[in-house]
Amino acid sequence: MTYRIISTWSAPHEHLTEEFEEYYNTVHAPYAARIPGMLKLITQRTSDPFEENPSSFYRVAELWFESREALIAATRTTEWAEMRNDGRYVHEKFGAVLETGLGELVDWELQPGGPIPGEGTPVR
Repeated sequence: MTYRIISTWSAPHEHLTEEFEEYYNTVHAPYAARIPGMLKLITQRTSDPFEENPSSFYRVAELWFESREALIAATRTTEWAEMRNDGRYVHEKFGAVLETGLGELVDWELQPGGPIPGEGTPVR
């Protein structure tokens, strides 16, 4: 089953936004792209609010691996260490804070207009 890391960055110091974006896209993300064993790397800047509510995070990175074991192997590489060291630099230079979560993906069958979940069960 596919295993994924999701990392979110808080916004950089406001006066450093342009410099942060340039650095993130030309240095930090390319460090991540070098990690052996990774299946996919996706990054996103949360530039648009959802239903007029601004996001609590500024950037998202998804690192996809074949399994938890593949991720663990990747964390033991030089490329991983270089990315982590650069992440510390990003925090120190731009004030952005990183939060990370990881786990297995669950691929749900989509059911647009399908039955109402829990229909017939008591409401709590």
